[in-house]
Amino acid sequence: MESLRVSLSDAGDLEPGQAGIVSVDGSAAAVHRDPSGAMHGLSPTCTHLGCGVQWNDAENTWDCPCHGSRFDIDGKVLTGPATESLPTFGDVVVVVADSHPTPRTGTKLEAWARHVGCDLSPYRALVTLNRGSGFEAMEEPIRAELFSVERLEEHARSLAESQELSGRPGRFRLISKRLADNGEVLLTSYRELSKAIREEALLTPAAEWLVDNFHLVESQLREIRENLPASYYRELPKLDGGHLDGYPRVYGIAWAYIAHLDSRFDSEALARFVGAYQQVEPLSIGELWALPITLRLILIENLRRLAETIVWARRLRREADAVADGLLALGGRSAEDTTAALSRFGPGRLPQPFAVQLLQRLRDQDPATTPGLTWLLDRLNAEGTTPDDVVSETHRRQAATNVTVRNIVTSLREINFFDWAGFVEEVSLVDAALREESSYGEMSFATRDQYRHAIEELSKGSNTSELDVARATLGLARAQLPDRRQSEPGFFLIGEGR
Repeated sequence: MESLRVSLSDAGDLEPGQAGIVSVDGSAAAVHRDPSGAMHGLSPTCTHLGCGVQWNDAENTWDCPCHGSRFDIDGKVLTGPATESLPTFGDVVVVVADSHPTPRTGTKLEAWARHVGCDLSPYRALVTLNRGSGFEAMEEPIRAELFSVERLEEHARSLAESQELSGRPGRFRLISKRLADNGEVLLTSYRELSKAIREEALLTPAAEWLVDNFHLVESQLREIRENLPASYYRELPKLDGGHLDGYPRVYGIAWAYIAHLDSRFDSEALARFVGAYQQVEPLSIGELWALPITLRLILIENLRRLAETIVWARRLRREADAVADGLLALGGRSAEDTTAALSRFGPGRLPQPFAVQLLQRLRDQDPATTPGLTWLLDRLNAEGTTPDDVVSETHRRQAATNVTVRNIVTSLREINFFDWAGFVEEVSLVDAALREESSYGEMSFATRDQYRHAIEELSKGSNTSELDVARATLGLARAQLPDRRQSEPGFFLIGEGR
């Protein structure tokens, strides 16, 4: 069984009994710490269709937010559609000092250090480097395997089969707090990156996209707050179980759509995705109308996660510049002086943006006169990687971030100008039924909207699905009742027949 080596900074603040997604060699791993303090690693990839699992702290389970598969803390399947357990890495070795046992982080760390007589100062510096930026809880972007439209339709049907709705009325999780937090993080990121521009610092394309289009982000945040009142949110069907437990079902649908298209809005793909979902499970009229604002919510959530990463990486590059300036200032001093200057970083894994920037600053130096370069190469070798690998992986992740941020900004614009009324009428099963058996399609939009509102009201008051209400109304209209007005569904929906 493979062993997974994770540095103290990567392990985060996991207490015994806790779990989370951590970074290992630039990739994600699902790690949990058992009651004894030992850590165990799993693949974070759901064995159903390859989506990323997330930790559900309330249930102590690994959950797939796309299809609803759930795994216990050891990776065994609790609920499908997944049928295979998450692959395991076995024990996780937390690298702190070779002569000491694996430490417990968080509130247990100081007591452990005193017990074994370990000086934490070098490790604390590395933890600060990784996690002291003010963005300590960075989360992975909402990004999964890119799907073709055909694969997306298959995914939608599988999602519809796996999602379960809560039978408890009024049970919901407010999005407003997360939305406010997203706004604060994005504003903080914008201010820091804007300051960097004023100082004529070089920024990545993703950072420039964020700064140049922050006015659009602000307007989207404002529109979401204004157009998603709590009363409307409460009425949307909620998911039962999984990572998105308590969130609206349409939130899970939008999450899966955004993840598998890399935040790119494609109206045709969305129509086919929703259509495929409804082949298994019809969506309510309210859910269809909630799609545009829910897509914005997910895009803003994803942009927040990427903004954290952008700012974090920039701070690491600046830290590397400061280290390089110090090393170059040492000139031809001894290797002992260089080691002393670098000792604060401890033996933990160096963050990739930091390592790449330091490589770029020192690469043309003579190792004989700049021992810091030798130190860096030795560190990378000890981590099982090479300078080329680290540079390649960092550039790959940076390029992916550039593409996703661009997609988010472009999608937010396109969603603003898209004909959502036409989209809802195109994908609504209620509209399709009314168009097929009446003159509904020839009526004005205002009249059609009256029909839909009436169907929604009757559905809520009778505990009958909206589609069944529409079919029952059409059945009455087909009954050839004496009054000719009764041959029109509107007589029973908005007329005297109601």
